[in-house]
Amino acid sequence: MSYIALVDCNSFFVSCERVFRPELWKRPVVVLSNNDGCVVARSRDVKKFIPMGAPYFKYKELLDRMGVVVCSSNYELYSDLSSRVMETIASLTDALEIYSIDEAFLRLDREEEAIAIRKKVLQWTGIPTSIGIAKNKTLAKVANHIAKDKGSGVKMLIDKEEISSHLKTLPVEEIWGIGRRLGTRLRALGASTALEFREMSETKLRGSLGVVPLRTALELRGETAFELEEHPEPKQGVVSSRSFGRPVTTWEEMEEAIALHAGKAAAKIRDDGSQATYLQVFLLTNRFNPLEATYSRVASGALPGPTDFTPALVQKAKSLAKPLFYKNVSYKKCGVFLGGLVPRKTVQEDLFIDRSRREKEEKLMALLDEEPRLFFLSEGIKRGWKMKRDHTSSQYTTSWDYLLTIKI
Repeated sequence: MSYIALVDCNSFFVSCERVFRPELWKRPVVVLSNNDGCVVARSRDVKKFIPMGAPYFKYKELLDRMGVVVCSSNYELYSDLSSRVMETIASLTDALEIYSIDEAFLRLDREEEAIAIRKKVLQWTGIPTSIGIAKNKTLAKVANHIAKDKGSGVKMLIDKEEISSHLKTLPVEEIWGIGRRLGTRLRALGASTALEFREMSETKLRGSLGVVPLRTALELRGETAFELEEHPEPKQGVVSSRSFGRPVTTWEEMEEAIALHAGKAAAKIRDDGSQATYLQVFLLTNRFNPLEATYSRVASGALPGPTDFTPALVQKAKSLAKPLFYKNVSYKKCGVFLGGLVPRKTVQEDLFIDRSRREKEEKLMALLDEEPRLFFLSEGIKRGWKMKRDHTSSQYTTSWDYLLTIKI
């Protein structure tokens, strides 16, 4: 009989920081969000003292006293190591669904397969994982919670009495797909634990909460309501957006940021083998600043034809953003969204297109994607507005400048 397994990377961002820095293996570590704002990842020994999402400035003194190593988010490193983890898992199974940057569902037949996968991922990437095994996705998620406290890092949860025992102590908010908001509604209906939620009548669940919670309850009963998605639907769009490290008040700086995000979004769709048919830009002020009025503007526009050519997308993005920009306004964030994505291979080209020019554009984009240090000057050089990351580790796997050297 085949089972569903959930592979979850342990404290993924922290684990990524530790791969190339052995001095952190036995040190408490936290990773911060954009602009070093909040704690978004914690090593196991920090979780009892620092809540997830804690504002860094409020806990800085405590973190210093505890000797906690603070790291800014290094998305380039995390993305690359995530790809390596998923590629490793994919080489060991025929059925895989990548669920998030640090989680994947797969199908296996025996617990020994999970042990082998965990060992191989650690050996090839340096990332520790926990694996929960059950008859369906929801129970595999429950098993994964248990696996994190086991020395082996693997837990198979198939015995009915054992399942009920664990569900009896599992708060309803911690069920996969429920969360705090839906959990509050369930508690109002008399279900405070996963077991109580499982025992609710289908009529009550469907009438009060809808289809998805009902399917979750069915899975807790041992049925299969969420199939393994081995071939996910193509993306409908991609976005590139970051908060500024400081307020942006001039068009020159906003223009650089818009160009940068258009370039990043373009690189994403090229990597996916897609082209965009329309583009959207947005500008935001700081809604938490009581001294300034909140300002949020969005503009969209169709492209002449499907494209992934960065200069064309940058030009379109800037032309849309220019009318949105007001002087004497302090902007906190901007972003670019590329939508209406179509597979590059299915795009029918214009009969009158200059093919020699198109070939040059494709070669330029291939060079740009191959060498991360290349960029268009419109994206800025100094970028004084860039996101604040005072504790960023090196880009060990994506930049030749930071390639580790071995001294003999």
